[in-house]
Amino acid sequence: MKTIKSQEKLNEYLNKYNILSLFDTPNLEFFLFEYKKGETIVNSINPLNYFLFLVSGSIRIYSILDNGMIYSIHKQNDFCALGDMELAGYTISQNYVEALSDVYCIGISFHKYKNLLQNDNSFLRFIIKSLADKMNHSSTDNKYSAPLEERIFEYFKLNNTDKVIEHMGDISLTFNISTRQIQRILKSLVEKKLLERLGKGKYRLVDDKKVANATSLKE
Repeated sequence: MKTIKSQEKLNEYLNKYNILSLFDTPNLEFFLFEYKKGETIVNSINPLNYFLFLVSGSIRIYSILDNGMIYSIHKQNDFCALGDMELAGYTISQNYVEALSDVYCIGISFHKYKNLLQNDNSFLRFIIKSLADKMNHSSTDNKYSAPLEERIFEYFKLNNTDKVIEHMGDISLTFNISTRQIQRILKSLVEKKLLERLGKGKYRLVDDKKVANATSLKE
């Protein structure tokens, strides 16, 4: 993690996401942090010292099960909050957050502002929405009653806003399936014209209008 000293860049992200409007508390001090690809942003060992807003880059949220298996929970490509559980009183996160690309986060000190934030009505409304969004993502990512192919296609749509699909290892971790199973499902989705193969290990979601006319997954 590196602190970025540029006030201009910090203001750029504060304005882009209208972050100041999320608070009733005035005169808060914000910091801009940079995390390199592969760096762990949140872990279950060290307490999180800052409430963070992801403002640029892509992250993966995952947990490590008792048997040592890594369980991928969600991938986030746009603005989101990190630290809502810590704000609620959990001093150590149960999950890990990894930077999938170079990432910028805006941070606000827990030590300095935690008590104020816990009584800031506008910010608490934002936290409620943030937690609801995460629960929605989690339930969508884990529709275990649906067929595996359908669940994976929904996962693609939810987690790849640029429509380009890579990082097949994430799929294996999330759904606990083998590479061979992934390849069979990808081949099926390509045949149904729901995915387009761009190259080895790289696919793209077909245009929404084409998807609407494509053969249903259930057929």
